[in-house]
Amino acid sequence: ASLLGRDIRVTLPRAAAIAAFQEFSAPLRAFFGIFAAVALAITALLVHSIVSVREEERIREHAILRTVGAKRRHVFGLVLTESALLCVLGVVPGVFAGLLVAKAALWLVSLAMKGEGQITVELSIRTTLMCLAAGAAVSLASALLPAIRSTRRGIAPALDPSRRGEVVEPPSGDRGFSRVLLFVGLALSAISLVVFFVLPT
Repeated sequence: ASLLGRDIRVTLPRAAAIAAFQEFSAPLRAFFGIFAAVALAITALLVHSIVSVREEERIREHAILRTVGAKRRHVFGLVLTESALLCVLGVVPGVFAGLLVAKAALWLVSLAMKGEGQITVELSIRTTLMCLAAGAAVSLASALLPAIRSTRRGIAPALDPSRRGEVVEPPSGDRGFSRVLLFVGLALSAISLVVFFVLPT
């Protein structure tokens, strides 16, 4: 433009579209990143809750398995296997649904840019595998604590026919707090901080 003079106007529509998209997509990426972190945290809490309830319901069954020769590692593997099946039922449809939502979101962004640039989604195998791996890691990590807890119970208290509810283990020391409740409280506090303070800004 400086070489041609002020009488001639030079326009770069593609460069303008790229600049507009970068300006628009920066807060959008931050929003989706925070949204993904919150979704993974909520998923971890839900999977942990479901697996913990199932593990509490099967205290007697696990004890019977150990009386007929099953090792602690077998019980540990059973709990993790159930969590893996739950992960497959949730992660695989969720990943493909997320890819469809991403395409719909970029289509809306293209409409908001008034056709100044066509935005496409690059659906690579690496991205899909990364999403599947993230979901599987969150699901299995959330099931580790219930799986470890299922191997620490004694056989005799678990087989007690008068038992109602959870088997209460003798306290190992006067700790004054529960690590599980502390972890859940911190996770819920972080989620509420993000939802009420980070996302509105």
